[in-house]
Amino acid sequence: MHKMLSPETYGSTHFSFDALMKVGKFLQLVSTFLGGFIIAFTRGWLLSLVMLSSIPPVVASAAVMSLVLSKLSNRSQMAYAEAGKVVEQTIGSIRTVVSFTGEKRAIDKYQEFLKISYRSAVHQGTAGGLGVGSLLLIVFCSYGLAVWYGARLIIEKGYTGGYIINVLMAIMTGAMALGQSSPCLTAFASGQIAAHKMFATIYRKPEIDASDKGGLILDNFAGDVELKDVSFSYPARPEQLIFNGFSISIPTGTTVALVGESGSGKSTVISLVERFYDP
Repeated sequence: MHKMLSPETYGSTHFSFDALMKVGKFLQLVSTFLGGFIIAFTRGWLLSLVMLSSIPPVVASAAVMSLVLSKLSNRSQMAYAEAGKVVEQTIGSIRTVVSFTGEKRAIDKYQEFLKISYRSAVHQGTAGGLGVGSLLLIVFCSYGLAVWYGARLIIEKGYTGGYIINVLMAIMTGAMALGQSSPCLTAFASGQIAAHKMFATIYRKPEIDASDKGGLILDNFAGDVELKDVSFSYPARPEQLIFNGFSISIPTGTTVALVGESGSGKSTVISLVERFYDP
């Protein structure tokens, strides 16, 4: 039995319209990059070859920025997903939480995950600022190189000012397009993260496999129900014991009523007998 997609999981894994727009923008920028270099080499291949020296720093700066932003985005998404799980579990079992006076604990846990998301957002802003600053530094240095070497080509190789401007603008437009495409790569990273979560949920191998045909087959089924010294806590709250040394014996044909306040473990007994959980 596979675990159903919960609301917060869906909210953290769906591929937003903005992400789809970034995919289209990435294709546009790559086309601009290729077109700019084709025009540049057609108008002045010598200056274009010199200007190629500016591409590796641009690509390296963009790649580092994209990698850092992708990791920080992943950390922020995971923290938001965990915070959503805390909210869903708390609201879904609010009576049990209140009966154990666990409201403050749930709120503290939720705020802890929000702090992780906040720190990731601050780090994302810092990394983005440093990355864009480094990119613009390289671009303006490339402008200086193009003007200096272009002046020599005008004097020595018969280039014209129009050719120099054509090559300069085409190369730098292509390089800027390549640099601007790096933030769009986070859309691909977000898509991979979302798909990984979704497929991990779909193909999850549960510890209790309801479709498993193996196991012990009883020759004589008596129908007695007995729990001996059972200790149990739910996976969502492993530190909170529901049963601690609980025992009960119900002979065949006996009608039994489990009576107790909310959160005392009445439905948990049934869940253990039906083996929705293991003690």
